[in-house]
Amino acid sequence: MKFNWTIFTVALIFSFVVGALSHGMFYLGQLHLSPQMFDWLWSLIGVGSFIISPLLLFTSFYLMGRNIDLASDFLPVVLPLFLGSWAGQLIGGLGILWYISLSLGWEYAPSTLLSTLLRVLWAGFTIAFSFEFFVGFTALATAYIVKKR
Repeated sequence: MKFNWTIFTVALIFSFVVGALSHGMFYLGQLHLSPQMFDWLWSLIGVGSFIISPLLLFTSFYLMGRNIDLASDFLPVVLPLFLGSWAGQLIGGLGILWYISLSLGWEYAPSTLLSTLLRVLWAGFTIAFSFEFFVGFTALATAYIVKKR
């Protein structure tokens, strides 16, 4: 089995950006912004997340999928897609959590840190498996079907 590093890298980058944006949205309330600034940033992040994923994500994987024979390379394509999606969500979520913790001066007890880490691990798994993975897989499958037609 040949691991498809291109699929992994693209999934990792998109999931990292989306993971950082989505986790960052929930911490905006901790920054003590004015209501207008909060609403403006929330809307900007929401629109940015939608443009990045699913629109750019689908387009990128569709273009890559035109050169992939999904029937013969199913596992070498699907496994890197999932692992890249999960790792990107994990790195993005933990990175933004670490940055916000440092910028706000939060200090964690070991039990709280472990609980937060487990929550981010699980959230990264569920989000990656439910969104970036399926958008990417749908784009790859669509490209394969169009190519075979």
